[in-house]
Amino acid sequence: MNRDERPEDKIVRLMREATPKPRKTRKPASEKPSVTGNQVSSMGDGNLVVGGDMQYIAGPAPRPKVTVKTGDGVIDAKQKAEIAAKVKQWNAAHNAIRRNKMTMAAAWSAFNAAMKVNSYAELRPEQLPEAQAWIKRQRAILSSMKSAPTKIPGFRGEMIKAIKSRSRELGDDGYYRPHITKTYGVSSLTGMSDRQLQELRAWIMQQRRR
Repeated sequence: MNRDERPEDKIVRLMREATPKPRKTRKPASEKPSVTGNQVSSMGDGNLVVGGDMQYIAGPAPRPKVTVKTGDGVIDAKQKAEIAAKVKQWNAAHNAIRRNKMTMAAAWSAFNAAMKVNSYAELRPEQLPEAQAWIKRQRAILSSMKSAPTKIPGFRGEMIKAIKSRSRELGDDGYYRPHITKTYGVSSLTGMSDRQLQELRAWIMQQRRR
């Protein structure tokens, strides 16, 4: 103790010595100092995140385009669609007229069996006329039934279209005219009854090119 120390100075010194000094706070080891500037990281799926105030999200990579090619040696997609539409029409007409209903699976089974293929997709181009003729015969059978005019939607239009189409196949657009004039006393298909149209269709389908 300093002999020249005054009593009041001694009291202040002792109080300072008795007061514990504050400990320095240490940062946890897991904490890392912040880094200034832009940082780039990848988040998968083609996304990039740029540190700072900028982000670039590229989105998922585009999927490759798949092109379906029709098998070689068989009918093309358009022809397949036409056959499918005709089979569906035949099936609908069958179920509208006949009591024994037929599923689409049964309709396709009958068609495939007639064409001797596992699926209509296996039809060869040279089989197309035969396939169309088979469906046409099935429709003709239904169209000739007594209840057809009232049960098949658009019956008259279908009959007239079929008669004119067959006339063109026979090489004369007016092939049917002499027959309907002589048999029914009319000169136009529109002047014929439903039953007469059925009879005319049956008759013209049996004709051969002159």
